[in-house]
Parts: sequence; C-alpha cells; structure tokens
Amino acid sequence: MARKRPPWRFPDNAERDYMRVLVKTVQQLAELAHRAMGPRYPAWLAAAHTIHVQPLSVRTDDYSSEIDAVLEQLEQQGGALADYVVVRLPTVFAMVNTYNDIQFRQIVKAGTGVTLPTSRATLAPTTGASPVGIDLYRTEPWLADLQANWVAQNTSLIRSMTGDSLKRIETIVRQGVMGGTVTNEVANQLGQAVDISAGRAKLIAQDQIGKANAALSEYRMRSVGVKEYYWRTLEDSRVRPSHREREGKVFAFAHPPEDGNPGYPVRCRCYAEPKWPHEGSDE
Repeated sequence: MARKRPPWRFPDNAERDYMRVLVKTVQQLAELAHRAMGPRYPAWLAAAHTIHVQPLSVRTDDYSSEIDAVLEQLEQQGGALADYVVVRLPTVFAMVNTYNDIQFRQIVKAGTGVTLPTSRATLAPTTGASPVGIDLYRTEPWLADLQANWVAQNTSLIRSMTGDSLKRIETIVRQGVMGGTVTNEVANQLGQAVDISAGRAKLIAQDQIGKANAALSEYRMRSVGVKEYYWRTLEDSRVRPSHREREGKVFAFAHPPEDGNPGYPVRCRCYAEPKWPHEGSDE
C-alpha cells in the first residue's frame, strides 16, 4: 500500500500577483493610447478622406506624421511601463522560491524523516534595483543563476508583450484611417485588442510562474540525490489527456517525456513527486 504523501502545492499567490501586474500593464498602455489617439482620430479620419484640389506641395494636413509622433510617445511610455515590471522580477522570483522551499522541506520530511536546515545563501536583485525581499536559503550555488535566467527570459517576454500591444493599436488606427472606419468601431476594435493583450499577459504569468516553480523543484530534488520522480497531476478537468495518462508513472529528470518534466510544458500544473533512492516501487 502506497504511503499518502503531501502534494507539492503550486504557488498560486505568486501567480495571481504576477498576473495582476502584467494585465494592469497592458491595460494602462491601452488607456494611454485611448487618451492620446481618441480625441485626434476624427480629425485624422476627416483629413484622410478629404479631396484636395491644391498641389500636394501646399497641403497642410500631415496626419500620418502626427500618428507617427503619437506612436513614438506611446512607445516611450510602454517602455517605462515595462521597466516598472522588470525591476520587480527578482522579487517575483523570490516569492516563488520561498514558497517552493517550504514545500520542498515538507516533502523531504514526509519522505525521509529528515528536517532540512535553512540556507546561508542569499538572493539579491539582478537588475541594479535596491535589494528587496532578501531571505535565507540553504547553500544552493545554482540559485542565483536560475534567478538571473528567469529574470532575463521574463524581461524579454514583457518587452515583447508591450511591443505587440502597440503594434495592434497602430494597425487598428492606421487601417481605420485608411478604410474610413468610424470612431466607435475603432474603439470597439481597440477594446478587443486589449482583451487579446490581457490574455497574453495571463498566459505569460501562468506559464512563467509554473516554469520557475518546476525548475526550483527539479534543482532541489536533484541536489539531494533524487534522480527519478512520479508524475503527479491535480486530477481535475483541466489536466490534458497526455498528462493524465502519466499520473503515477516513474520518469527520470535526465530523460523527460517529449514535452518536458512536470511544470515545463505551457500552463502545465503537474508536479514531480520524488522517488527517493532508498525506496523500491510502492505503486
């Protein structure tokens, strides 16, 4: 009979916090775009569809250049919004790490009876910001590099997210001006674009918190000699069929399934339950 072991819980609070910040970022960018372009759009539309009889050399309705100027300003503002999130990424990672470490020590205690000590190592921000959220950990020399890699990856994703949002806004406005789209319809399209960007923000938060948690779990298990694990799902309706089939099966970290170890596939909430070296098969 297999022992009932505590599950390795997911850091839901960190995911919610990160998701809230990312969604707010794209919403703020959309609000800035609305304020900058909304009052000007009717004039751009009128200028684009007014028939001129004077030579081009004396025309004064250079609406395209005005759109360029507004977009350049929005790009700068979008960069500032992204920077605001980026400098806080080490703190987000530290939240996941702290929660994961608590779970790890509980799993080790339940599986081996060993109470692990706290660490003497520290995590500090890698972006030049003031140190925040520094905590004590066991000696884990890989931890700083793991944090730096996660921060770099998320920095790229956040800048891409704001850049893509601006591209959607630009496309809607320019096509609207050229096609004669009325103001209300352009506003509707911009609202749909915000929903798309917010969906992308949620995906990034869910996926990246999951990947951070999975990486921390794997590194910690391997650091205490665990080479194999039981694949565990949350056993609910959201579990994808291919992962449901893996429930309870043994895999090696060094030889994962084709889509990766638990937590690495996009939006995967599965986790690895350690198969301790002293154990035989208890399934």
